[in-house]
Amino acid sequence: MLKKNSFFIAFGIYLGISPIYWMPFIPPIIFTTIKFSLFIYLCIFSIILNVKTDEGLKISLPGKQFILIPLIAMFLMVLISALLGSNADHINAMANCIQIIFFLIATEVVIKYYKVFYVLKLSLSIISFFVILSVLLMLVTPLSISPINDNLYLINTGFGGLRTSWAPAIGLFTPFLFMISGSVTVFLIYLFSQLLTGGRAGFFLSTLFFMPLLYIEKNRRLNVRFIVVSIFIISAFFIYNPDYFLEFRVFDKSADSLDDLSSGRIGLLKDAIFSISESPFLGNATEPYFIGQSVHNVFLKGWVYYGFLYFLSSISIVIYIIFINFKRIVYSKKQVEKKFYIILFLVLIYGFFIGMVEPSIIFGNFTNFSIWWFVFGLVASNNFKITNEVI
Repeated sequence: MLKKNSFFIAFGIYLGISPIYWMPFIPPIIFTTIKFSLFIYLCIFSIILNVKTDEGLKISLPGKQFILIPLIAMFLMVLISALLGSNADHINAMANCIQIIFFLIATEVVIKYYKVFYVLKLSLSIISFFVILSVLLMLVTPLSISPINDNLYLINTGFGGLRTSWAPAIGLFTPFLFMISGSVTVFLIYLFSQLLTGGRAGFFLSTLFFMPLLYIEKNRRLNVRFIVVSIFIISAFFIYNPDYFLEFRVFDKSADSLDDLSSGRIGLLKDAIFSISESPFLGNATEPYFIGQSVHNVFLKGWVYYGFLYFLSSISIVIYIIFINFKRIVYSKKQVEKKFYIILFLVLIYGFFIGMVEPSIIFGNFTNFSIWWFVFGLVASNNFKITNEVI
């Protein structure tokens, strides 16, 4: 029993610190070591706890062949490129596929022992602590230099690995805030942290996708309080520091075109389409340098690098899981089930939209977005039932 409890605690901690890469006075190697150790622990004990001894050696995976086959196909396409080329990104891409498979196996264990909400509550408490801490530190020590990128400061990165990684990563936790913590204040602190780092995609989607949650709460007083306080705080923030209008580049009059407004993403998209036309089936990853490799769309980037089969596999499992979740929302008869599946749907859509404008969301940066894959596993599994959980 002790081993089982330690497994669920480790799982919750891993989810909670997954977006944390560094802190002032704490080097990245500390967090990297902790996350790596936790992941290895989860891999080993998930296999031990997940084996069905009465049926022989058998490991349960959410979604089974519908999930496993696309992931294996992606792995093989990367492997072919690794054998033919020498790009260091291949190792990361293969590791990403393997991490996803083992993590989904671990997720099935959490489902099997009815610990989904236990893990969610623990992870949300941990990440909320770091979000609150990030706001305090970014206000007190905004120019603390990031050890991951010497050109960036704490106020540009939060605790993320790169400039735009923090806002989307913590945004994936926001749909759970009302159901588990019920705190408008904590959500506003999440928004404030995203504002401080200038992560516009994460901030806008967090705000947009929180509106359906306000609707399903059916609490008019809560809705009004949230809207009034949000408008006041965000307006006060921009009045206090108008430069953030430029940081978000929404009202940037100096932008000459949509490409400028999107930080060059339109031009990168055109380069990606050209690269795909050059080698649509096998991709261009065997070339040391090629046009289109910096496209800010994780699905097209996979196509540019590893070919059509990789693209088809990655986009198909994401669309498949979103469709499955949508069906569960439609056919859910109990209000608590429908509400939770709406929350899961928002997390999945959030990750999908971010993946359309960023190069390493979900695929390529597993650890930072492991909460998305946890939700993926919940939806893919036929064993997850909300009625079996203690909310």
